Order: sequence, then C-alpha cells, then structure tokens
Amino acid sequence: MNITSFIESVCVYIYSKWKIIATVTLVIFLLFIVILFFLWVGISYYILKWFRRNIDDNFYYENYTSKCKKYMIQYGDLPIKNIYVVKQPASKFSIFLLNLSTFYKYDKEVELYVKKNKGTPFIASHTYMVVEVELPNKFRKHIKIEKTDSINITLNYKKEENQEMIKINCKKNKHTINKILRTTEKRVKSMKYFNWNLCNNNCHHFTQELLKSITKKNERYLYLTQHDFFEKFNITDLSLHMVNCIINSYSILQEFLH
Repeated sequence: MNITSFIESVCVYIYSKWKIIATVTLVIFLLFIVILFFLWVGISYYILKWFRRNIDDNFYYENYTSKCKKYMIQYGDLPIKNIYVVKQPASKFSIFLLNLSTFYKYDKEVELYVKKNKGTPFIASHTYMVVEVELPNKFRKHIKIEKTDSINITLNYKKEENQEMIKINCKKNKHTINKILRTTEKRVKSMKYFNWNLCNNNCHHFTQELLKSITKKNERYLYLTQHDFFEKFNITDLSLHMVNCIINSYSILQEFLH
C-alpha cells in the first residue's frame, strides 16, 4: 500500500468514526479542565492559608455589571408601582454543585437540621425581589433584582410552578430601583454589597437588606427569607474555598461570554 492509499484509508476511517472521536476528545478535554480546576483549588487554598488570608472573603466584583448598569439607566428612576418578594427551591444542579464542593456534607447537614427542628422539612431556596415600574407610556414592566454570584438585574425570568410570592405593601411612586439600591449599598458597604458568600452574604441576606431599604422589617415579609441553615452550616475552609472558586469561575465565564 502506498502512502497515498494509506492516508486515504485513514481519512475514511476517521470520517466514519468522527462522532466517537469527537466525543472522546470532548471527554478528555473536560477531564483535563476538571483536573486543572481541582489543582487550582488545592494550590490556591494552601497559598491563602500560607498568607493567613480569610477564606470567608470572596471579593470579585466592585461594581455593577454592564447589563445591570444598562437597566438602571433605562428603568432605575421610574416610579415603582408594586414590589414582590419571591422564593423558589434551588435547582437540582445547584444542589449537586453544593454537594460536590462539600464532599456531600450538605446532605448530612440537611438531615441533622431536620432532626433538630423536629422533622420540619428544609429545602434550599433562592429568594429575590421583583419590582413593577411604570413606563412613560403608562405601560408597566416587571424587573427582577437578585444576588447570584453578584447583583443581577434582569427583565427575563421564569415563573416557576413551585415558587412562593408575597406582595409588599408600599406607597406607590415613593420608591425607585436606583433609590433602593443606593440606600442598600450605603448601608451594607460596597465589597459586601456587590459580592456573594454561601453562609453570610447570600440571596436571602441581600433580599432582607432590600426590604430594610424600603423600611419593611415586618415578619410577614421576612418569612420568605428567614432560615438559619446556612448561617449554622458547618462547612470546612477547603469546601468554602471550593464554593468560592466555582462562583469566581462562573463570574469569569459570564464576563467572557458577555
């Protein structure tokens, strides 16, 4: 067989098996990324410990994202007609990542929490605020304000079947998005305000701070955000550092894709 025939046969074989080859290549690439990630987590963890840095600090953002700024310019000074607090169960993927980063200690902590609370069920949840603003043409628009890896303001969101919602009693035209956010940032301070932490600076804390900014501290409104599970979550420094690394990686990916 001459060299030309050999090359042709190899090309034909690769073409016939391209799906398998592409799948194997993708799996190897993903494994390589995962290995690099865990190496990064391990090395950076011991570097932080060496310099005696506080693992609890997870400062990535120091300002709003470009998308948030755009919506704040468009809708931030419009009068708010209605405000809602929404609570919905965390996604299965979020729970999987939480278990993975805590080496499945999360499930055990949930079991202990339920036992201590006499069998009261606990479901990890995400809370956020939805405001209804009035446009200059008198039409209205719903805007979601939440904390994920950072503060997120969006017009696109899904209404989940198993979510709970409560309407906040407030005087119409008294509040605007920008006024609520400015008041909250001034009280909370910038670094904590813009960033996220699993135990002491998550979506529940952020929603509570927004409620304080509109002077709503009544238990009737706070019940959707009140649970002390994560504040008492017995998480190791290594697990917390891994959670921070996942969040920061997500933030970097978001900026790259944006």
